[in-house]
Amino acid sequence: METISRTIRHDEVLGLEAFCLQGYAQPFPKHFHDYYVLGFVVSGERELICNGLNLKLSPGHLLIFNPRDNHECVSASRAPFLHYLGFNILKKRMEEISMELTGESCLPQFKPTVFSDESAGNAFLELHRLIMMQRSDELRKEELFYVLFSRLFGKYAHTSLQSRPLRSSQIKEACEYLESHASETITLDDICQRVSVSKSSLIRSFSKQLGLTPHSYLMSIRVKEAQTFLKQGIPPSRAALKSGFADQAHFSNVFNRLTGLTPGSYQNVFLKKAPSSNDSY
Repeated sequence: METISRTIRHDEVLGLEAFCLQGYAQPFPKHFHDYYVLGFVVSGERELICNGLNLKLSPGHLLIFNPRDNHECVSASRAPFLHYLGFNILKKRMEEISMELTGESCLPQFKPTVFSDESAGNAFLELHRLIMMQRSDELRKEELFYVLFSRLFGKYAHTSLQSRPLRSSQIKEACEYLESHASETITLDDICQRVSVSKSSLIRSFSKQLGLTPHSYLMSIRVKEAQTFLKQGIPPSRAALKSGFADQAHFSNVFNRLTGLTPGSYQNVFLKKAPSSNDSY
């Protein structure tokens, strides 16, 4: 018998509610919401009836309920326990997202209700994890938010994306801003105000022209600065803070991923020290 748990987090910056249901076996009777629900099935199988259509939910499936979509679901006999993640998005917030992405304030109708999309699924899972952990990395959260909803609007909504691509000079100015403020807390608003573009345009054009998202670019700049500090003999914990990382664990993870070494091991190469048991960070 699995333990039933329900966890909810509200993100003030993104204006949405994230929730996690785990260990659920009971059916959900017919009902509807007056807001949008975007969900992801981690494990378990369900038989879903939505607006009269019989659908099957399996691990890896994404689903979207539009406001007033009538739906109900029951457990499939082979996998009774459900692990399900979701976002609740109020209609007013969806209108704001629509305006940002399409230039039109409207309430889109998403179809189909259930689908598989690896790109959207990966963005969903990372965004959900950051919100549930209450991580303060606002730039990465906003970036994932717009990557996810640009994908959803582009493929599954009855609207079209209208944002214009950025000029090369705007991309250059955005890069210069990230480089000169790398040690500070940066949000998408900060960058967009500097180059006078929308968030969705910034993310799409930045990634298309450079092959990196703004957040990935920022992480590369911070690691480069941290390498300079480490070569100077500054301890990794101080190098992390001086280069803009909020905590040492995140610093070590990003540094290792981009260089293949821990910060301590990297520093030892330049200080000609033998690795010690304290070089794991």
